[in-house]
Amino acid sequence: MLDQQALLEPFAVTVSRHFERWLVDQARQGRTYTPDQQAWLARIRDHIAVSVNIVPEDFEYAPFNQEGGLGKAYQLFGDRLPVVLAELNERLVDDHEPATHLPSSWKYAELNEIGTIVTDRPLRN
Repeated sequence: MLDQQALLEPFAVTVSRHFERWLVDQARQGRTYTPDQQAWLARIRDHIAVSVNIVPEDFEYAPFNQEGGLGKAYQLFGDRLPVVLAELNERLVDDHEPATHLPSSWKYAELNEIGTIVTDRPLRN
């Protein structure tokens, strides 16, 4: 019997969900992004969804190099680029984000304070 089980979803879905939350957090901190920056952030999100992280060398390859590469990224984000990349690398793959719901068929289960499913019974009907 499993004591705890996390909700499973495709990694790309997790990355997208975490990206949206990161954008909300950025807005709460007063950071807004231009349409060009948003397009680059979406490319970075998509790269992380496939490669699990992003490093400056990745800007030498498609799709980044087709849009100006690392130089263009620095032009758009300035000195914040390393911070943005570090935040996205951490936040988009973090699996300790609380879950928000359980399937209705999972009787006798509940979420603990960090969003992990906790039960003392099998998760079956």
